[in-house]
Amino acid sequence: MIQTDLCIVGAGPAGLFAVLEAGLLNMRCHVLDGSSFGYMELLENSDDESLNRILLEKIAEFNPGFSLGEVVETIDRDNDGCYVLVTNEHTIIHCKSIVMTGDSQRLHLNKNP
Repeated sequence: MIQTDLCIVGAGPAGLFAVLEAGLLNMRCHVLDGSSFGYMELLENSDDESLNRILLEKIAEFNPGFSLGEVVETIDRDNDGCYVLVTNEHTIIHCKSIVMTGDSQRLHLNKNP
């Protein structure tokens, strides 16, 4: 299980900027993206290549986690009010907050109250 303060769904510019802002607030972040791109492909196969490159350089100091090629299948809340996300690859992420970027509109979630 991955324990983090903030789970960010979408590794585009909005998601990477969220990592930057959260990092400045000393929050640990984990980024999920449904694309199967690796780290360098994330840079090269983007319409926002230059912006992504700059953001990836800036967020490196915050050491965010990445799960690329995974999509969120379920979101639940546990007894302490935190979120538990499970991906199509059975990765479990326990976090205090979630950021859903524009890329996350492609998701087909089964939300449980």
